[in-house]
Amino acid sequence: MLAAALSLRRLGHSSYWLDEAVSVQLALDPWPVFVRTIRTTEANMAAYYLVLRAWTRLGDSETTVRLLSCVAGTLTVPALYAVGARLFGRPAGVTAALLLAADTGRLWASQEARSYALVMCLTTVSWWLLLRAADARTGAGAWRSWTVYVVVAALAVYSHFYAALVLLAQATVALWLPVRTTAPGGGPPERISRGIVLACTAALLALLWPLVLFLRRPHHNIDWIAAAHQDRIAGILSPIVHPTSAWGLAAVTVLVATGPVALLMAWRRIAITARWRYALVLLWLIVPAAATVVTSLIVAPVIDQRYMTICLPPLTLAMAAALITVWPPGWRVAALLLTLALDARSIGWYYTHLEKEDWRDATAYVLTHAAPGDRIVFYAPYTRIPFELYRARAQAARGAPPQGPVHGQSLAAAVDEFRRGAPRVWVVLSHLDSPPCAQAIMEDIGSQFAASEAREFTHIEVRLFSGSHGTLPLEAAHTPAACPPQ
Repeated sequence: MLAAALSLRRLGHSSYWLDEAVSVQLALDPWPVFVRTIRTTEANMAAYYLVLRAWTRLGDSETTVRLLSCVAGTLTVPALYAVGARLFGRPAGVTAALLLAADTGRLWASQEARSYALVMCLTTVSWWLLLRAADARTGAGAWRSWTVYVVVAALAVYSHFYAALVLLAQATVALWLPVRTTAPGGGPPERISRGIVLACTAALLALLWPLVLFLRRPHHNIDWIAAAHQDRIAGILSPIVHPTSAWGLAAVTVLVATGPVALLMAWRRIAITARWRYALVLLWLIVPAAATVVTSLIVAPVIDQRYMTICLPPLTLAMAAALITVWPPGWRVAALLLTLALDARSIGWYYTHLEKEDWRDATAYVLTHAAPGDRIVFYAPYTRIPFELYRARAQAARGAPPQGPVHGQSLAAAVDEFRRGAPRVWVVLSHLDSPPCAQAIMEDIGSQFAASEAREFTHIEVRLFSGSHGTLPLEAAHTPAACPPQ
């Protein structure tokens, strides 16, 4: 109830930002366009996009679309309870569920029209299914359990590629740790049948083979991270130095210190027959984090704060396990209350300070004030997606002003064309990955027009240039040709 209440509050308050608009537009595209986009550029989150296509039959408002993530993020809480109760008993399950429900990261994922809440839910459910399948003996029941696990694990990877890191942790558990047991205080655990594990692995690879076919072409789902973090160390530290708030960073610090760190320090005090339970949780947390850090150091930066939400359930479960089994009663109550207090402050900051790009109001402003013959240019060009989404929702007539450049036209060519023939030009500035290019656009268009007006929205600036100075020679243009195409 707590998770649902927090997730539903102000669910549709903010406009779609760029990434959310991409999700919605892809879900609304015709099937041929959808399939082509998935095959060429958006294979990541494919399962989420498919579910969202069906979900948008209910509507495409911000509240309706984000409700899908709200449901997934809320269901992650009872799923984590089930895992925690199976491993450590009901008190640990309840504590882990409470910590996750109050976590700002889970709240953010639950209010984002992207796949982060869905993959968090599916990976958590897959752990419960793995434990249930491990407890099954032989026969049809065991194979049914493993089949359901395989399907859910594959869906998790199709929801987000980083779920494969969780599956890597599960493979380590299945092949190394003895996990067949039914109660936290039960007898000595048994190992899983190697034959079942190998059959499960083969089935999972068979289900993931279509993903390999999709990825034969270049994709940009992860490549952008390397461009955003040229410094690899800065990329690794980005989830830490850019938290939701100082309160959120403090809450995560307490979670880490009282959870996985405490478990490692108290490892010798944990009964040998029970250690596999704690090792399972630590592997669930550490394997994805370590894999991304090593890849970032050796290959290219691949860490993004949003993608690492898969680590939130094991982090809260690690703290719950440590509080119940390692910490003295007085300390466990103090640590739990401190974490919840920091979470409460972090959630308050989230509701009042975290702002998304306001494409809803920016688009409405442009459409309201546009005149016949107006043209519009975007920096960056892909930010046309949320603008066109809100233009369509406003039911603007086809061909209504302002009109943008031809798709694929360079910014330099578009600016030259507009300087020579447009009475007024709208310039939308957002995602300025190349400020010199944006400045060159402003100077070039400004050389043609006598006046300009500016209006700022959250993370977006809209400028209107009007009042022609007269046609300038083509050689006066100095917009860099390297500026991205429209």
